[in-house]
Amino acid sequence: MSKILIMTEEDVITLLDQVVRNILTDKDSRIREDIPDYVGLSDAAKILQISESALYSHTSQRRIEHFKRGRKLYFKRSDLTAWLDAGRKKTRTEIADEAGINRKRGRQ
Repeated sequence: MSKILIMTEEDVITLLDQVVRNILTDKDSRIREDIPDYVGLSDAAKILQISESALYSHTSQRRIEHFKRGRKLYFKRSDLTAWLDAGRKKTRTEIADEAGINRKRGRQ
């Protein structure tokens, strides 16, 4: 025998919100599990948006952290993002703030 459940509009919205959050959280955790911590040369080049030969050049000159097993190169995703972050250029405002320059007057 089926039961009839009476809910307010607010209860329905709350329930739907909770169900959607659960689905998204579950999907997000499965996506994270599918992403390996280490990637090969080809995937690393795609992440950095540079050619494989440019990436190989960076590794041979020891500009970017990498691992080598046999003849294969591997990269940690966090190392790739750290390498990108290290290349960040400061804005003029940040440089002026560090130098203690008052931009309005152009004086220190």
